[in-house]
Parts: sequence; structure tokens; C-alpha cells
Amino acid sequence: MSDQIITYEALLRVPAVALAREAIQHGRLGRRLAVYASVRTTQCQAADFHSLSTPILALIIDALQEQPIAITAAATSARPGAAAWVLILRFASGLVATLDVGALLPPGFPIDPEVRLEFLGTDEALLVEPDALSVRSYGKQGARRWRCDVPAESYLGQEGGPQPAPGHPDAERAAMRVVEAALQAMTSGQPVHL
Repeated sequence: MSDQIITYEALLRVPAVALAREAIQHGRLGRRLAVYASVRTTQCQAADFHSLSTPILALIIDALQEQPIAITAAATSARPGAAAWVLILRFASGLVATLDVGALLPPGFPIDPEVRLEFLGTDEALLVEPDALSVRSYGKQGARRWRCDVPAESYLGQEGGPQPAPGHPDAERAAMRVVEAALQAMTSGQPVHL
């Protein structure tokens, strides 16, 4: 693999991501409790860790408008020669984020890479499925699904597509620091404070 297949800028262009990001930043979750994210592929190598984890971490930091204070990380493998990682981030607000990244899909899986995000709060939970162009919301009002039926070329960076929503200016730099801390945590076997 070793090519950057997901970028922070591209994620910001995805309509489902933009909807969820706006809902989070407007306080719809209530007290934020947890985030679960996954970036799963059919194959990857150790060299792919940065390119798979940095964009989704930047998006999480941007959506929450908060940076993690500690990280624990471990390398794993779903099958021989298939690199994968699990990261657990702790935030000062008490929120915990878990990220699974790597070759966690069986060969031939129809969506590669597959990205999924869940933002959980006391008032609402958001399930973001960028590939399905939808956000599912679960809360006091019951379950709702927002579909973002737009042509893929409008957000994949094709000529004439919309510009990405402005991201947090430091989100990518913060995500890179988190990735470096994750590598330290994997090497030491201990949590790293940021």
C-alpha cells in the first residue's frame, strides 16, 4: 500500500463528515463521552501507520476542538503480514477515543479503505459512514438517518467541486504529534503523556 489514500482535507470534503463535525461543534452530543474510529484496509505494511492514522486523528481533534493528553498504543496483526494498530487516547475533558487502523478487512472486501466514526455523548450518538454518505443519529428524539446524496465527484477534489470546510489550523500538526507519541507508546509499552 504505502500511498496516502486518505487525507484530512479529503475527509473534510465528505458531506457526512461535515454534517457530523458541525453537530459536534454545536454541542449536539451533550457531554462528550467517547469516540470510536476505524480506518480498515485489506492490506497494509508498518510503513502505512502514519498515512492511515494521521488524517482520522486530525479529524477527531478538529471535530472535538480538543487535543488528547495521553495515548496508549499497540501493534497487532489480524493475519500474517497484515499490520494493524489500536490506539487509545485520553482527553482532559474525560473523553476517551479508540482508533483501530490497518489491515483489518478480509481480502476482497468491497470498500477499501473503510472509514467509520462514532461520536458518543449524553444527549446524542452519531455514527458517521463516509462511504455510505450518511450520518445516523441516536438520541432523545429516537433514531434518525441523514443522507448526503451528492455526486462523489463533488467532494473527491475533482475540478469544480466545493472547497473543503476550513479545518482547525493545528489539527494536522497535533495529529502528527499523536502519531509520534503512539510510536513511542508501542516501543515502550507504556502510555505517553502529550
